[in-house]
Amino acid sequence: MAAAPRRLAKVWACAAIALLQAGCMQFERDPKIPQLYQPNPVARLGPETPKDLIPPGQNEAVISFAAEGVQKYQCRAQGMGFAWVLTGPDARLYNGDNKLVGHHYAGPTWEYQDGSKVTATVIRHVSSENPRSVDQLLLKVEPNAGSGLFASIAYVLRLRTVGGAAPADPCVSEKVGQAAEVEYSAEYVFYRAN
Repeated sequence: MAAAPRRLAKVWACAAIALLQAGCMQFERDPKIPQLYQPNPVARLGPETPKDLIPPGQNEAVISFAAEGVQKYQCRAQGMGFAWVLTGPDARLYNGDNKLVGHHYAGPTWEYQDGSKVTATVIRHVSSENPRSVDQLLLKVEPNAGSGLFASIAYVLRLRTVGGAAPADPCVSEKVGQAAEVEYSAEYVFYRAN
């Protein structure tokens, strides 16, 4: 008889987690974060895409997501001076219907809601068209993890960046170790090898 209440408690716990997860996927966009052009439901490169960022070979754009969040920095001693050093992003990924579908964090890593994820290395960068904004990037993926949407991704593009540049406030000796977050938005386009 004691097993039945335990099973019932487990069922309620699982239901509560499922409801919580469903609720988490309905986040409103943060109005403080600079807005971005809506991503294409099916990824395509626009005429404004810098030629230097187009992936090599026969790679196909699969999907794009809007990202909104922060770029994290820390004030550190460097050589004979001090500088704000990028420690990584923390951003939400949204699809064309404005639904939360993933997370972008230090690595840099992109994780989709199905559990698949990619980590990538910058191979090219081009300045943003927007002032005080992080560069647009071409990144090569290695490695992939999981068996979902991101399992076959080979390259990632970061385009249309708004904000996210290192803090304008100088990094000085009194601030060493201090962390700062700078709001940004971007579009990430994901490519798979054909």
